[in-house]
Amino acid sequence: MSARALDFDRTLDPYFDDLFGDAEGYVAVSYGRVPHRPTFYEWPAEKAKLLREAEKRNATTNVFFCPALRQSKKISAKGGLSADNKPVEPMRCLWLDVDYLTEDGEPKPIDQVLLRRLVTKGAWRARSGRNAVIDGRAVWNEHDILPLAEPVDLATFERLNKDLKNAVGADNAQSHAKWLRIPTFLSHKPVLPHPREVAIIAAPRERLSVADVEALISPQGSRRRAPTQRQGTGTRGRQGSTEAGVRRLLRERAHVTEGERSESFHAVVRRGVEDGVSLDRLEDLLTGHAVAERYESQGRLRSMIEKSAEGAGQAEEPPVRKLRVVRASSVKPRRQKWLWTDRVPTGALCLLGGREGSGKSTVGVDLAARVTRGEVEGEYHGTPRSVIYVATEDAWELTLVPRLIAAGADMDMVLFVEATQDGETENVHLPTDNAEMTELIKSEDVGLVVLDPILSALDPDVDADRRRQLRRALEPINHMAEDGDCAILGIVHFNKRQDSGGDIGVMISGLLEWSQVCRATMGLIKHPEEPDQFVLSNGKNNLAPPDTPSLQGRTVEHWVDTEEGATRTSKVEWLGESALSVSDILSPPKSDKPSSAIDRWLTDLLTQSERGLPATEVYRLGEENRPKFSERSLQRALKRVGGTADRPDGFQGKVVWSLDVEELT
Repeated sequence: MSARALDFDRTLDPYFDDLFGDAEGYVAVSYGRVPHRPTFYEWPAEKAKLLREAEKRNATTNVFFCPALRQSKKISAKGGLSADNKPVEPMRCLWLDVDYLTEDGEPKPIDQVLLRRLVTKGAWRARSGRNAVIDGRAVWNEHDILPLAEPVDLATFERLNKDLKNAVGADNAQSHAKWLRIPTFLSHKPVLPHPREVAIIAAPRERLSVADVEALISPQGSRRRAPTQRQGTGTRGRQGSTEAGVRRLLRERAHVTEGERSESFHAVVRRGVEDGVSLDRLEDLLTGHAVAERYESQGRLRSMIEKSAEGAGQAEEPPVRKLRVVRASSVKPRRQKWLWTDRVPTGALCLLGGREGSGKSTVGVDLAARVTRGEVEGEYHGTPRSVIYVATEDAWELTLVPRLIAAGADMDMVLFVEATQDGETENVHLPTDNAEMTELIKSEDVGLVVLDPILSALDPDVDADRRRQLRRALEPINHMAEDGDCAILGIVHFNKRQDSGGDIGVMISGLLEWSQVCRATMGLIKHPEEPDQFVLSNGKNNLAPPDTPSLQGRTVEHWVDTEEGATRTSKVEWLGESALSVSDILSPPKSDKPSSAIDRWLTDLLTQSERGLPATEVYRLGEENRPKFSERSLQRALKRVGGTADRPDGFQGKVVWSLDVEELT
């Protein structure tokens, strides 16, 4: 969801002032999953307290409020607003709560044209995080506050709000007892996000008069939009028939990439003109189209429609497709560069997958910090490089910055990136923002881009469950890495499959295209014998040696000083090479025969001695081995391979480990 990074108090100040003005009464606010047992704030005496507590609670839970000021603090026996607790008159605003889908997921007959005309004249628009695709266009649920030029009595308010609700097709509960969510202006994702979290996307430019509202919804009366009729006789049937091709084209092109949206816009206009649809109607049908909205914000939507219409009906010559032949002798070979030797290649997308809580993000932060210090074993060892960190799940100031400080990052070389459009701040969307990202990579000498998680950094119209769409989104990211000569690390989640056969690519949530399109994958998983440790291994990596060793590490607690006092965070502590790999852990042995490296090593060692070996000697050899085997790991391995630990010389003798070779064979 797009959220404007605005100052909470200063932005909600005029928002509530438009609602309540200089009236006196009580603002009903409810904290929690559903509106229940409201807290009342005296208006205007406790306005500052209301804003302060709403900001604090909005970060972790739902905050509802009643947009009508109440006369008292009375509540009903069930915990809601009491019927005797009347609103304070006069009423200064109207409001709409617009949901595009029913509870069953069916589209509602929302008149988007009327809604747009209403809100563009003057409204506080608060967009929800929940969206839908209607006739091929992405639409977001919203609630709108429409300030009136002159206050009205309660009866006039109820009449206007009812007519307005019926005309637009909004939800039924539009009375003075309606509950709405207080918008949030946090610049990061809340701790407990809700799909209906709302953020203001537009402020009113003018106030509507009663005559303005009545003119917009008349002469249709209390229901502006009639039920859809079947095509057939009558004007509406003929109009629906001529529009059918345009609507179908909008649906078919609902999920095109950014580079294709402009062509989609012009194709819709040309099709409409050829089918006899008027330009006015085309302007209405294009409501919600990304390119149309951009043109409208620039004040040139109509001129662009007219320009596209000029080319309608003209025969277009199909593009000529030819084969291009390049001799291999003319292609100069290049050396593969590594940001992290044999693990993370430069000029390519690499995925780091793992289960929730395994430490993926902490490892990503650790790698980023080492890149800024020039301490990663690879192409740029000894040369600090900048890092772009695109994070959508963790707050910059609460999580990422403390982790980066704990990891010892050069904070001037870490770049957090967001996108802005029409005054709104939103996540980076790839491949839409590829061109600007590539320029930034080159200008800032970026060695690593971290997308945490990568799924949230993809264009919102990319369906990650569709193979072709996912490929068309990921391949340009590979090209961006190649053009910028940097590595891109995408953080992904493991699924819950138990039949992966140890294949890291199969474990990555979603389609196999995730691992097929990228050049390298790594897996991170908790160590089965050391719960506080993790194992990092290569998955698919055609460019690295197949025997690249796995690494073992752990996340440790670390305290970071802030202006508000010390805060607890975590950092990575690397322990060296691991005897176990992620594949070993994901595919445990189905029999008693040894399969992991430590099991094979111990089996080979004990089978060479008919009488066995003293435990102290096994420990010494395990310590000298590369990678090292701890005493605890060796003890567990002995149980797995069916070995024994006895004292053949009695209670005072040495503990000897042995293996029954006949039973093993």
